[in-house]
Amino acid sequence: MPSSSFRDHLLQNKATSLQTISFGVWASSCSPTVVEALSQAGFDWMLLDCEHAPRDLATCLYELRILEASPTFPLVRVAWNDAVLLKRVLDIGAENIMVPMVNSAQEAREAVRAVHYPPRGIRGAASGIRASHYGRDNKTYFPQANPFLIVQIETQEALGNLEAIAETGGVDAVFFGPTDLSADMGLLGQPAHPRVVETIGKAIASLQSNSPCHTGILSPGVDALEPFVATGADFVSVTSDLGMLLRAADKTLQEAKKQEAKKQEAKKVLKPL
Repeated sequence: MPSSSFRDHLLQNKATSLQTISFGVWASSCSPTVVEALSQAGFDWMLLDCEHAPRDLATCLYELRILEASPTFPLVRVAWNDAVLLKRVLDIGAENIMVPMVNSAQEAREAVRAVHYPPRGIRGAASGIRASHYGRDNKTYFPQANPFLIVQIETQEALGNLEAIAETGGVDAVFFGPTDLSADMGLLGQPAHPRVVETIGKAIASLQSNSPCHTGILSPGVDALEPFVATGADFVSVTSDLGMLLRAADKTLQEAKKQEAKKQEAKKVLKPL
């Protein structure tokens, strides 16, 4: 189990002379077996996606238990900036939360309020939730609960409000989503387009000069990883479980077909006239 929080992990990385990048993996398969297998692969963190993957709350809970017993920090992305969705993943023990499509400081404030108890926020309090060890630690959990909140920057509108979003109290990190951003820039399906990468790189550089907020980014795949790492983001998703599976499947099948073609060619050469 990780010996520190994800917040501490990123701060420690920034404190090193080389400012080490934290590398993660996106979990879209909704398979606890895959999550368990990858949890020991050496990734610093794994994101359990509840937005673009059909992951239900029970599966998310099962996978959190797996990751909590591993060296990999669990992150959870909810489907929308919704207080009910946020409350439910917080109650099952998620501590590192990603909220998609945050376009303004007001929306960032809404996310902050949703993840905190009164008087700071509006999160509903229950006495027997898993996050407080089913109520045994209520006296310490309620006053000390402080989720690591990541808001996603995925539109040009959000980029225009970036400084105000990052300066919102309670926002720990901004995370750039190149797929939606490329679509909003008129480059649908081209998340690695040089204009998209350049735009994100400039935004990250600006934040690193003017804000203590951490920065993250999702690489569309290992083939496009280098320019995304070069943006200087503090934490980077380098691949996804389904992406790795599909690439390995395609490569294996291509190799099998190549071997079969060689065999058939050999038969033609050996066939008597």
